[in-house]
Amino acid sequence: MVIKTLYYVFTIFVVSVIFLLMQEPYFIDMQKANYKFAKIEINDMVDFEMDNDKIFRISSAKSAIRYDDKDVLSDIKMSFLREDFTYDLRAKSGIYRKNVVRMSDDVSIKRSDGASFLTKEISYDLDRKTFKGDKAFTYESDFLHIEGVGLVYDMDKKNLQANNIHAIYELENE
Repeated sequence: MVIKTLYYVFTIFVVSVIFLLMQEPYFIDMQKANYKFAKIEINDMVDFEMDNDKIFRISSAKSAIRYDDKDVLSDIKMSFLREDFTYDLRAKSGIYRKNVVRMSDDVSIKRSDGASFLTKEISYDLDRKTFKGDKAFTYESDFLHIEGVGLVYDMDKKNLQANNIHAIYELENE
């Protein structure tokens, strides 16, 4: 009786081992999914960019998470220190990929002369020094109010391009 019971237990064990060996391992499916894991996470990040004699951009974020192909930023603040104007940019979130920062959620750009841009989403190309956005925007200055869609602003040329604009230009009465 004992030998018969051992025979059944051994047979069940051999059958279950053969069954398990014929199955595909679970970790192969995980490799196919190509999950992306963060390489590094930084809190309260500040980045100073300088040339030979001065600082020209200060970037900060409450948190930055680096992946293989992008950086994810939150509570972004960028200051562009130029000879003519200083630009202060703020956004709730952004993605930095291939020298382009795509910012979203209440983006505001304020210039030192009082002019300001407000939009929901905008991209800044670090190489070309241009802002581009496809969403609706508002531009305000002392004498000009513009609302439009499709903003392109070149910081070097000080050129603003937009589609579907509605502008109010205020003149002083003398």
